[in-house]
Amino acid sequence: MTYHSHKLDSTHSHIIGRTDPITGDTIKEEDKVTFCLTCHSCFLEESWNYMNNRHCEQNETLKFIPFPPPQLIAKKKEQKLIAELKESTINPFPIFILSFVFGFIGYYIAESEKIGFLFIGTAIGFSLGILIGWLSKTQVIKEFIGQKSTSFSIYESYMEIENVKFYWNEIEQINFRRTMLVEFDDRYGTKKASSHYPSLEIYLNNGEFLERELPTTNYPKIKPFLFGLAWASQFTSIYFYTEHEKEYGLVQSFDRNYQGTIKIGVPTQLAYNPEEN
Repeated sequence: MTYHSHKLDSTHSHIIGRTDPITGDTIKEEDKVTFCLTCHSCFLEESWNYMNNRHCEQNETLKFIPFPPPQLIAKKKEQKLIAELKESTINPFPIFILSFVFGFIGYYIAESEKIGFLFIGTAIGFSLGILIGWLSKTQVIKEFIGQKSTSFSIYESYMEIENVKFYWNEIEQINFRRTMLVEFDDRYGTKKASSHYPSLEIYLNNGEFLERELPTTNYPKIKPFLFGLAWASQFTSIYFYTEHEKEYGLVQSFDRNYQGTIKIGVPTQLAYNPEEN
């Protein structure tokens, strides 16, 4: 026998199930097959014999069973971040407790007359500083000190609010609202303006509604996020209502410079507090 024959087993699932080109039979486990050296076509051994051990004008066969073709795995496209608004807050009470404890230890060491206590206290304080610095990055410590991070992120395909994704095809409309509080001083004939925290109202296509307060009133911090909302108007309707004088001028420019669905409410008043930028 001048050709190479191979007996199939369960490891050859990429071959089992093919159809023999000559007989039309389905190739099964335990069958003996040959592979043309030129085109790698698979034949039952009896079919190869029927063809006088020739194919593609030659009589050579593969010495091995071909490996399965590599599977192409599509890479998950990384979402481009368009805009983000993030703010972290810390509950001061746990920090106060820690400060009191370490302050007491420091006082005790300072009052001690023995130099050994000083070295031991320094070593303990240094070690605790390293340990707390490392632990401060863990979720447990963040929860203990009351650190909360509120984030609003706009990506190519969705908006993410507090780690929850809302895809653009799920959102019917997004409303941005900011109102100003203006207080008059009759004695001096002056007025003082301050901003309420802006909010987002999100209307979903399934009828659900959610409202979230933004983490800051600072206009320079919010400004890039407003540009992100204007960018998102190509996917969903965006409504702006603001009584902040500078902010209102900005959103008016969106209506001229973006082709999406942008609506702008007419404010009942316009005010500006330089301290809030």
